[in-house]
Amino acid sequence: MQMTKQSIFRILFVALVPLFAFNQENFAQSQLDQKINIHLENATLEETLIEIASKSDIEFAYNQKLIKNTGKLNPDFKNVTVKEILDSLFQDLEIGYVQRGQQIILKKKPKKQNNQVTTYTLSGTLTEKATGEFLIGVNIYFPSLNTGTVTNEYGYYSMSLPLGKYKVEFSYTGFQKTIRETDLKQNQLLNIDLQFDESLLSEVTITPEDDFKDLRFAGLGKVNISPYTVQKVPNVFGEPDVVKTLQMLPGVTSLYEGASSFYVRGGNRDQNLVLVDDAPVYNPSHFFGLLSAFDQYALKDIQVYKSGIPARFGGRLSSVVDIRMNDGDLEKFKVSGGVGLISARLTAEGPLKKNKSSFMFSARRSLLDIYLNNTSAGQFNTLIFYDISTKLNVKINKNNRVFFSLYAGKDVFNENDKSDFGGITWFNTASSLRWNHIFNSRLFLNTTLLYSTYNYYLGNPSGNKQVWHSHITDIGIKADFSYFANPSNTVRFGYQVINHEINPGRLERKGEIEPAYYIPERYATEHGFYGGNNKKISDKFSLYYGFRIPVFYNTGKSTIYLLDENYVVADTLRFNKGQTFDTKAGFEPRLVFRYFPNKKNAFSLSYERQYQFLQLVTNLTGSLTSVEVWLPAGPNIKPQVSDQVSAGYFTNVLKGRVKLSTEVYYKYMKNLVDYRDHALLFLNPQIESQLRFGKGRAYGLEISFRKETGKLTGMMGYSLSKTEKQIDDVNNNRVYPANYDRPHEFSVFLSYKISRHWGLATNWTYATGNPTTSPSGFILIEGKYVPIYNERNNSRFPDYHRLDISASLGSDPAKNKRFQHQLTLGIYNLYGRKNPISFNFNKIEDGNGNLNISNDQLDMREIFPAQTYLFNVVPTLTYNFKF
Repeated sequence: MQMTKQSIFRILFVALVPLFAFNQENFAQSQLDQKINIHLENATLEETLIEIASKSDIEFAYNQKLIKNTGKLNPDFKNVTVKEILDSLFQDLEIGYVQRGQQIILKKKPKKQNNQVTTYTLSGTLTEKATGEFLIGVNIYFPSLNTGTVTNEYGYYSMSLPLGKYKVEFSYTGFQKTIRETDLKQNQLLNIDLQFDESLLSEVTITPEDDFKDLRFAGLGKVNISPYTVQKVPNVFGEPDVVKTLQMLPGVTSLYEGASSFYVRGGNRDQNLVLVDDAPVYNPSHFFGLLSAFDQYALKDIQVYKSGIPARFGGRLSSVVDIRMNDGDLEKFKVSGGVGLISARLTAEGPLKKNKSSFMFSARRSLLDIYLNNTSAGQFNTLIFYDISTKLNVKINKNNRVFFSLYAGKDVFNENDKSDFGGITWFNTASSLRWNHIFNSRLFLNTTLLYSTYNYYLGNPSGNKQVWHSHITDIGIKADFSYFANPSNTVRFGYQVINHEINPGRLERKGEIEPAYYIPERYATEHGFYGGNNKKISDKFSLYYGFRIPVFYNTGKSTIYLLDENYVVADTLRFNKGQTFDTKAGFEPRLVFRYFPNKKNAFSLSYERQYQFLQLVTNLTGSLTSVEVWLPAGPNIKPQVSDQVSAGYFTNVLKGRVKLSTEVYYKYMKNLVDYRDHALLFLNPQIESQLRFGKGRAYGLEISFRKETGKLTGMMGYSLSKTEKQIDDVNNNRVYPANYDRPHEFSVFLSYKISRHWGLATNWTYATGNPTTSPSGFILIEGKYVPIYNERNNSRFPDYHRLDISASLGSDPAKNKRFQHQLTLGIYNLYGRKNPISFNFNKIEDGNGNLNISNDQLDMREIFPAQTYLFNVVPTLTYNFKF
């Protein structure tokens, strides 16, 4: 739908005013927190108030009739806040008070209704005792109320409860459970340091209450991946890999052997929102997609949303991968590192000022160029990747904290001067500056300034030859509020705006644009207004309901080639710098309903709508070079839209040691983007004329087992799914399977702790071969045989499967040595499965069984598909240390 910006913002203002209309007293710094000493005997209430006023910055206003006949008092308080004193004085009187600036106004207490209960708020932060790092997702449970909450991304929690005494349990996998008794007679701050103990991962007793807490806090379509788990999964070259571990989850698939691109529940790879400390990363891969762009040793937490996506996230159809970097140790200085077959890494962290500020710096670099310099490099002269991750963490005071995060990664693959191609280069930069502010015990704010850029080159940008260059750059701000209203309602709301600058591809030489091949940049702005509430209806029912309102518009300076229904240019539109055009808006409801029939079972049902205004246009079918162009929605491109319904069942089996989840989903997508047959994507100023649009659907069943405690840990997943598209003018307008459609996928990962020194790990993966387009025959044209293609994705690759193993020998962490180290030996693809990444059908088999290009292909029976594969058996060796 199209609307003017003025009408859209008018509607948004009316819709959002109630959500933001909080009493401004919540935002004022209370004078009631002053601590004073009072000692009087046989004093009137008025004399007591005068004494309090003389020892504080507070003035009292009251009617004399209100305090008359209140009797004699003997107040005796030492180093107690004014609020505590007043609450004690008025506890048995019909007198209440309100604060107006520095003045306290006494008034008659309203009569209590029969069902009215006095409530106070218990809040605080959860940190790791040894490092001071915030802990995300810690369970806070109140057994007497059969309720609880979890810490947010910054380790903060808040619960408003009736007046009374409570036992509070703080629990987190791998940490010692902490239990506190609290007498809640006023708002109370309770910060907890939890002690990590690796032995608890192998020695733990699961109680029925733990079963229930796991189910209560489970999320539909949400999975938490611990960096500790990522370290143990065997992978190609021995490199721990976040994305490869993510690909083991049911509903997440890859396109080819070793790829770090991923596809979630029928969505394309550009439909995944990957965030590092709130900043987007557009290409999360190294080394032609064979390795993840992230050094997992610099990470603290990875949360993946496949459905039930909270309203605070938007802009992508399929998934959110929310990655949090380590904050840096506030207590002591640490160094860790490692070296493997293809890369080396080093991480340093520690306090800048103990318990006040800290830093973390991590760097990883490939060793491939060293091998090239010592071997016959052939046509390649540069093959290198690196990344750095750094973070600063500053406590200003108990209510304010600031973080600065930076991620930067680069890949360079250059050929020698004899090559006409030159190579390929890409790099990501993502940074954020975040401010946490606690207004009061119930209201929390995180404000983020973000910057992200992704540059992609075909050719060598440091050489003298022409290179093809595309990029996308984001600059934005986000304000995210959390309001802990009461035990039954937690509200989260906010606003985000991002400015996009897009270069859709042009020729350059030494950074200068070649005028003959100049394609203008595109500029766009994306707003997001959102709100959501986690509501506990009863002990058996809970509901998350929310909304997101995206607003997107293009801005000049820009030139748009307006296309007709036949994708032919009908007009040329030119817009001046700063001029806005083609505004689009939408409404995204988010609903998650949960049902807990008992302490052992949980059910969930969700619905969500997502809009996506940016799309990636690429001809990637293999693992090497491709054209990558990001384009915004505009006059010729409608925003992509998806509607997803999902249902899930969750339980704990084997006495609570194994978590079982089963989910089914159905997703309908429209305005999907694909390109026509024989599309010209390279240096095409009218690139939108090469695009075609249509609809798609995906549906499936996902089953997952996870065991996180005991000597034997691991996870197992299976998915049964189908993904298909129908695009105008493609495949004769017939439905066809997406090239990432894999009906059956199964993966299992197991890790066994033999002793405190030795550990074993293995994983096995199986998947149906992904679709590919093969020729139905050949035709002779000017003496050459040319393949004929009748259908898109009309055949499949062979089924994919692979077995990996590893063994680790390390020092005993229980002895708490200053220096710890570990040696890991592994084998990737143990039984040497040759999983193809591409086929060439224009070859025949000779008498020796070799596949060669034929001079005479008249006899079609002799034509064979020739496959290309990357890996056979790959031994790996990795050494890690820390001190």
